[in-house]
Amino acid sequence: AKATLSVILDGQVKERAAAGSAGGMQPATDRTPAVGVYDLAGGAGVALVGGTAVNIARLSATGSLDATFDVDPGPNNTVQSSAVQTNGKILASGFFTTYHGATPAYVARVEGTGLQDAGFQPGSGPSGAVRSLAVQPDGKILITGSFTTCNGVTNNRVARLLSTGALDPSFSVGVGANSIVHAAALQPDGKILIGGLFTTYNGSARNRIARLNANGTVDATFNVGTAAND
Repeated sequence: AKATLSVILDGQVKERAAAGSAGGMQPATDRTPAVGVYDLAGGAGVALVGGTAVNIARLSATGSLDATFDVDPGPNNTVQSSAVQTNGKILASGFFTTYHGATPAYVARVEGTGLQDAGFQPGSGPSGAVRSLAVQPDGKILITGSFTTCNGVTNNRVARLLSTGALDPSFSVGVGANSIVHAAALQPDGKILIGGLFTTYNGSARNRIARLNANGTVDATFNVGTAAND
């Protein structure tokens, strides 16, 4: 399958028009998916997600397609976010419901070969798209998106997984966010910034941006007033 893929080289977003083609890297267009680029162990290359067909691919540092990264058939829908763990395995999340024809939906872990890691077991997983993910220093995985449950447990749009993929019961979001959480960022002190379309978090007014404590509760000391209006 061919796909439009993107990579950051020398500080510029560039694209390869078709995965597997012999062409060089071309300037990005407005439609170029540029989701995530990560250095691999030893500087061997970059891993990225995005595309119109294969949805996830790995390129070398020069932009050539890494044929050893076998994702066919890969995710069945768009990948929105990715992260590389310290062991070199790749976490991917998005709108896909299968990877290599198998579940879990919306979030998966990939071996360095591109194949799904069968050791990552989130159960029934999130009930909807996972738009962002981040790996904490302790290996736990923060996910945000449009889901309302995770493995059958109510977690409105924010949840945390253990390194095994299981839901982390120590992370309590209460009623969570009342609309989509598009992005999350981890602070060095363990607190978590989230942004999206929500206007409340666990019943507290938080217009589209909030900070959470490490246990998932809202940080009352972070007050942005009326915050963003859209």
